[in-house]
Amino acid sequence: LHPDNLGWYYGLGAVYFYRKEYKKALPYLERTAKLVPNEARPKIYLGLTLYWLGRRDEARKLMESINNLAYIDPDVFFCQAIVWSDVDMKRSIKAMQKFVNILDNELSI
Repeated sequence: LHPDNLGWYYGLGAVYFYRKEYKKALPYLERTAKLVPNEARPKIYLGLTLYWLGRRDEARKLMESINNLAYIDPDVFFCQAIVWSDVDMKRSIKAMQKFVNILDNELSI
């Protein structure tokens, strides 16, 4: 693979993620997140991958670092709810409420 081929890295990372092969997904998603630092989706996948690999503090830190992208991609809030659910249910619910609020506003337009 070409070292800067975003499509391949993102695609392979996502495929491995959905196959629950998180160790295989990790390097592809890390590379993708570096190639497009202002895009939420690769970081969402990366954060969830870290979470499912047991690197939960890293996952939470990453997910909190992309709050500014949540209004472009509301799944940021949805995934924040996931990564906080095992340690702080109030925070998890708050993140899910933000997701639902955005979704409700989009559906009413």
